Amino acid sequence: MKNGNKIKNITMTALGTVFLAVCSWISVGGITLQTLAIFFLIYYFGGKRATAIISVYLLMGALGLPVFSGFGSGIGWFFGPTGGFLLCFLLVGGLHVLAEHIFKSNFMRWYLKIPLAVISVLICYFCGAISMYFYYLQNGSSLSFSGVFLSNLLFFGLFDAAKIVFAHFMAKYMKRIKKA
Repeated sequence: MKNGNKIKNITMTALGTVFLAVCSWISVGGITLQTLAIFFLIYYFGGKRATAIISVYLLMGALGLPVFSGFGSGIGWFFGPTGGFLLCFLLVGGLHVLAEHIFKSNFMRWYLKIPLAVISVLICYFCGAISMYFYYLQNGSSLSFSGVFLSNLLFFGLFDAAKIVFAHFMAKYMKRIKKA
């Protein structure tokens, strides 16, 4: 039975990685479905497996497989304008692992999920703003860090909120199907 669990874990990690890659490729006006994928993985699998999936996804991209937005890949992607967003996904996964450890069975309650999702997204915007700020600075822009952060918040905020809510209900529905 142990080998069956290992195969199941490897399969679920692979499927989660493919799901994250496909969601990264779907883009409209610079807005991808990565946030939807990250939060779906966290809500469906939990923080540990989601973090493992995110790690595999980032490693695949770093090694040259075209899993990032626009079919991008390579280590240089982490040093571009969206590198902070990519790297913060690990931080968000780790934050959820910590929250699951601290709050145990109460973790999935809405009154804990909502603030944690808001904190997670703000962390993403902060890390993303850092990489975008330095990218713009190198290219001669005079944007301030706060300007970059606020533009991320204003541009992506409503879309990310909708994606997180959808991820929550999608994970809830998938768990219900799994039990049936």
